Amino acid sequence: MYIFIILCLFSQSVFALKTLNRISDANFPKIIYEDTNAILDGKLYFLASGNHLWSIDGTASTATELQFNQQPVLVLGNKKGLTRINDNIVYVNVADRTLWRTDGVNFQQLSDVEVHKPGASIAINAIGDFIVAKDVNNNRLVVSDGNSATTLDLGAIENINIDTSVCVLEQNNIVIVQDAERIYSVTNNSVSNISTNIFAGKETSDFKLKLSNNGECFYQYKTAIDGYIVDDIFNFNANDGLSVIQAGEDNVVGWQEAVVFNGDVLLFPRSGGGNYKYLHRLSPNSLVAQKINAIKTSGSLTAMSASENFFYLQVDEWFGGVRPPGLDFYTIYNQDLDKIDISYKYFSKIISTSAEDILWYDVDVDYVQIISNADESDYYISAAEISIKSILADNKNTYIFGNDRSSPTYLYSKGFYKISNEVPISKQLNGLWVDNNWASQGLSIHTGIRADRTEYIFVSFYIYRDGKPFWVAGNKDIDLGKNSITIDLSEYTGESFLPGSVGQPAQNIFFGNAVLNPAACDKLQVTININNEEPVSLAMDRIDNIAYNNYCTD
Repeated sequence: MYIFIILCLFSQSVFALKTLNRISDANFPKIIYEDTNAILDGKLYFLASGNHLWSIDGTASTATELQFNQQPVLVLGNKKGLTRINDNIVYVNVADRTLWRTDGVNFQQLSDVEVHKPGASIAINAIGDFIVAKDVNNNRLVVSDGNSATTLDLGAIENINIDTSVCVLEQNNIVIVQDAERIYSVTNNSVSNISTNIFAGKETSDFKLKLSNNGECFYQYKTAIDGYIVDDIFNFNANDGLSVIQAGEDNVVGWQEAVVFNGDVLLFPRSGGGNYKYLHRLSPNSLVAQKINAIKTSGSLTAMSASENFFYLQVDEWFGGVRPPGLDFYTIYNQDLDKIDISYKYFSKIISTSAEDILWYDVDVDYVQIISNADESDYYISAAEISIKSILADNKNTYIFGNDRSSPTYLYSKGFYKISNEVPISKQLNGLWVDNNWASQGLSIHTGIRADRTEYIFVSFYIYRDGKPFWVAGNKDIDLGKNSITIDLSEYTGESFLPGSVGQPAQNIFFGNAVLNPAACDKLQVTININNEEPVSLAMDRIDNIAYNNYCTD
């Protein structure tokens, strides 16, 4: 990429906090699955080049192909092909079609049970802190916490759906709920029916696992109440067995939604409580949900979800008539369920880490919305040229996978991006730059991209020497993932341009180098090292903010 620099006098702009930096270039292995990725300890794991397992740490554009016994690691790929469980990445190995684990360095087979047959879909599912897989040759399940695995014989239980039926209490203890009469407990290799009368006299259907929390399993099912079909939720724990969740302070009719947040289960009712519907909290090993008076709505719940730091409610407040667009809002609450005075529309994905929450939506333009602290104002990163497909985050790094809409070829359009506190060397530097203490002089930066997706930067300084104008310039290829670049500069003299003027033979003379360190969207630290002279340091501001469509904004 070329950077072109012109120095001029201009006012300072607001400091930017986050940037989006592409870390996959033309030499990056071709990604084959958009949704088969996992993150562990800041490293991104993905499948590329024929189901080979690769990783990248986000510090450069170089990916590492993982090997075991000097052979590439091959992974059976689908949406659950790579699953982080505790401190390991669990996957199905192509060679023996069994569960394996890796921490990025070490590899170990978790079980010798075959969980896949060629041509069939991979039957595995992450449930809480465990992963469950089907034995394709016997009526058994494999349950693993990522460190070890247990095989459970299902006896006469057949045709189970591990996505909706199986909940893990402990690695050797699971619950299977298929309908109101087929409820089982499997401990080691002992299978027993769980008898209950909580569904007696009820019309029930569509039993499915909703969530698990602290050794409890929560299932949602449909039941008929006063002629209406509503959803309800029951739980199973070792102390009380099966129990329908009751509301302690409200006349609740059916539970519409449930999520785990901050160690508790939060539930939202279908109806009840007069004109308002209140959020309820269910503590571990409790059967009675307590009303949260501060969180209520008279509208209808569109969605609710929770991340590590924040809880979200999406509510439609429109009543009657033709509904105008834009009335669904996310209301955001912190860990104490105190409301944060910010509302957002149309979010389709929420990702949380221990440090911050990443929010994004796709209506007309993709962008990444960030809340770093409940007491601070929010900020966002424009991603107008990227069609966002997925976001993966932990407490070290945040990665985005997306398609570059400006890519001239489909082959290189898919790529990984990293959200960083450091502004990268990239096309977002395009523009004219000045130091307010350096009058009538400036820097112009121009970046470009070749057909093979490699990027370059061209810089040109317009300055004075002994009162006379002259210019120096240079160019260099950009190494993605870096936030500093050193560019050799040459002084150019020679032939005249204007008619009638007398010129000299064109020549370029080595002048020194310029070190560029972006500090924010519109701030740039520049050090010019001149032959046999003291270095010159410049604190530069961009004149025109053309970075808005280049992944960086104030």
